[in-house]
Amino acid sequence: MMQPQTNKHLNVTAGSSNVVRISNISDQYESPDATESTSGKLPKQVYFYKRVPLFTDVSEETSVVEQYLESVALQNRGLVVVKEFNIVLRKDHEVMTEKVKILTGGATGLEPLHSGLVGHGMSTGAVFGDVTSSPPYMNIVVALRLLGRDHTRGVLVIVTNNLADRLNFGLACQKVAQEGIHCLCLTVGDDCAGLENGHAGKRGFCGIAFLLKIAGAMAEEEKSLYEIYWLVNSLNGGSLRTVNIALDSGVLNVGTGLGGEPGSYCVKANSLTEATKEALMLLLSPDAPASIFVEKEESIAIIINNFGKLSDFHFSLIVRTILNIIYSVSVNVVRVYIGRFLSAPVTQGFSISVLKLDEKLLKWLDFPVGVTSWSNRGNTVAGISPAQDWFSYYNSLYITNATITTLEDPYKDKNMGSKFTPYQAAVVVKAILNIIDCVINAEDHLNELDSDHDYGTTLKKFILNIKSEMEMRVLNIVTPYGLLNDLAEIAAVSMGGISGAVFSVIFASAAQAFLSSSTQTPLECEKWISACRMAKEGLISFTHVRPGDRTILDTLHNFVEAFTDPTLECLTEAVNAAKDGVDKSSQPPDPGAWILAEVLQLVLIQVEVLFSNDEADENEEEEDEIQENKKEENKEVNEEKNEKEDFSSSDYEQTSSEDSF
Repeated sequence: MMQPQTNKHLNVTAGSSNVVRISNISDQYESPDATESTSGKLPKQVYFYKRVPLFTDVSEETSVVEQYLESVALQNRGLVVVKEFNIVLRKDHEVMTEKVKILTGGATGLEPLHSGLVGHGMSTGAVFGDVTSSPPYMNIVVALRLLGRDHTRGVLVIVTNNLADRLNFGLACQKVAQEGIHCLCLTVGDDCAGLENGHAGKRGFCGIAFLLKIAGAMAEEEKSLYEIYWLVNSLNGGSLRTVNIALDSGVLNVGTGLGGEPGSYCVKANSLTEATKEALMLLLSPDAPASIFVEKEESIAIIINNFGKLSDFHFSLIVRTILNIIYSVSVNVVRVYIGRFLSAPVTQGFSISVLKLDEKLLKWLDFPVGVTSWSNRGNTVAGISPAQDWFSYYNSLYITNATITTLEDPYKDKNMGSKFTPYQAAVVVKAILNIIDCVINAEDHLNELDSDHDYGTTLKKFILNIKSEMEMRVLNIVTPYGLLNDLAEIAAVSMGGISGAVFSVIFASAAQAFLSSSTQTPLECEKWISACRMAKEGLISFTHVRPGDRTILDTLHNFVEAFTDPTLECLTEAVNAAKDGVDKSSQPPDPGAWILAEVLQLVLIQVEVLFSNDEADENEEEEDEIQENKKEENKEVNEEKNEKEDFSSSDYEQTSSEDSF
């Protein structure tokens, strides 16, 4: 017989009785009359006179995100959690040897997006950041190694198009590709609220659920990585659109973002019918700037998504209005998915996503799935029978640390490319120490330049972590490749968010310039020119920003364009060009652009020291060579003199001999 089990936090005793009694949850919830009892009535055990706040159990050592992911795994017996890295995976991902694996993820707080779409027929795994924050790229790297190492079919990464996710997931894919893991990354931009948002493209919304569904079904049918990527990318480009509608102060705003921010095309409406017509016009009308233009009798599928703050009653009225309007249009609506697929912190709102269909796409949409947040899901919600050992099931939710330790970076302890000479390494250390002092002293000024007033504080965390690793002698100062990769990882872990991802991209991209060199070849100055250029190209590729957008790229671009020759004069001109670019920019300047110009000035000072010492060494070598040449000349003169003396001596001896004779 199973023994009674007691939870020390909640004081809940579960036994063979059908009654579960809860008592003395916490002293803070006591009622003044908690000890009183009324004749003929049961004694009061629990009082809810005070509202119980969420997540107040300070005894829990896990974070809110870890607790959430644990709950996700408890509700679906087919999932497992990588606790330290906030990753959810299918339990059977290791046996999917003939199938492409699908990875998604993003900020926590958009549920059930990502977590509710992991399972058979859809995503293989998902990586989560903190609430409203993108996951750190190293956590994504761990997920890609778990799914992609020794897996020949490859991994397809699908995420919504926002700057933080594009940076972190893109950088992670680039890193694991160097390790031999075959992966492709697709950013979904399905927003139809106006033209593309500058260089970044359209925003990503609820339409990603359609693409995850189709990609997952194709993977189950063992389609190839490129076949899946090609089809999903083509849908993302021209067959999928989403529009958001938010209720704000009694007015319906059509085209808002997930946080209520206005879109590039945003209209206000005073009635639900009017707002719905405006939204459908943005989606379907050929006159709308970013519609998919559905032709007459063309087949479509629709997702009507509740952002989470509308009651079922009000949402049902909205669904009725949408369906009445859309069925009056001459299109063939073959599938309608209604519910909550993506939540958002808007006051109240909903979204409409439209996907143009053909027979193949319809087949993949109807492919049976084993997830908790799709309408044709199977019976996958976990139910624990009384005879099952709860704790053994609970422990099975996690991948152990022993498994994680096998997923270390294969290049972590390898010094690749040309090495620093001892003197160059000393100069690098001196430059880093000067940069550390500069950033610490500039913290307040950087915060003033930043609209969020925290850029200097965030950058200081990065700098102090570098200093700590130097003091512990773990920072790689053997090769430029090792140093730049260490800086990329420190930035991602210590800074987090967009700033950490930006610096990670800069350092990791620059490091690639040194891979083509052998450890036996001297470090060439031309490599630093290539490194700076690759850092610029990597930043543009991942962020889609351009020179003049008032970012750190403004300084980097001016520096790279002027730094074309590995001479001290050219480097000086490049540093001055970078500084001039900041001085001529809008006031106040971007904090990243400003501090990069200051750092380049400090680097120039150390390079001048290096060049002056090199010149001194060259002069000393020339002097030594001159002295050596003089010695050789003196030696030759002495040898000639000795030969003459020897010749004269032999002549004298011969003459003496003849005289004697």
